[in-house]
Amino acid sequence: MKLILLLLAFSFNLYSAEIKLVLDKPSVFTGEVVGASVENYNGPVLKEQKIGDVLYILQLSEERADLIFLKKPSVNTIPLNEIDNLIWNPIEITEVQVPEDVILNAQDFDLKNKMWIVYLLIGILSLGVTLWYYIKKIKPEILLKKKRAEVKAKLFSASSLEEINKVWREKHTYIDAFSFIEDDFNKFEVIFYKYGFKPQITDEEKKEIIRSYNNFLESIRGGNFGV
Repeated sequence: MKLILLLLAFSFNLYSAEIKLVLDKPSVFTGEVVGASVENYNGPVLKEQKIGDVLYILQLSEERADLIFLKKPSVNTIPLNEIDNLIWNPIEITEVQVPEDVILNAQDFDLKNKMWIVYLLIGILSLGVTLWYYIKKIKPEILLKKKRAEVKAKLFSASSLEEINKVWREKHTYIDAFSFIEDDFNKFEVIFYKYGFKPQITDEEKKEIIRSYNNFLESIRGGNFGV
């Protein structure tokens, strides 16, 4: 009889295996998901399997495991199946009240732990859209407004005949910036052409050109100008 028992014990030790779990944390609460590295496991990948009333395996592969302690075990080993045992390094397990739906919630742990990736992608996408909108819409408007302000300053700062002459030579610069001033500019040109190219311009003719230019400025001042 003793021989038979010895043979049975030898046979069990021959075929059974100790699957070692090296837990990632030195202490956990019951109901808390904990990861572990796995040693000496060559079986199939296990998922969502309850082991007795102590352990719930979310997943178990040859390299990694994620599990939940449902209650505080008295020893640090438990049978995985008829021939294999799970054994883990001694850790501190604090028993707390585990909600009935803990296993259901635990099945989503992988997604929950990776939600920061989703938030990061949303943030990058939002930043990209904002940057695109700035480059395509806002920045051109800012540059156009700046250019118009510079053109307007030159246009309204001209007061002498020489400065007015320069404005006339750069007419298209001002027309391109403010297309609505073209008709008024053409009216000023009538006077400018009348006196501006004479070999000798009298003081009265100079005053007439300057007066015509000031009337031009008054006709375009305000309204949509500079907007």
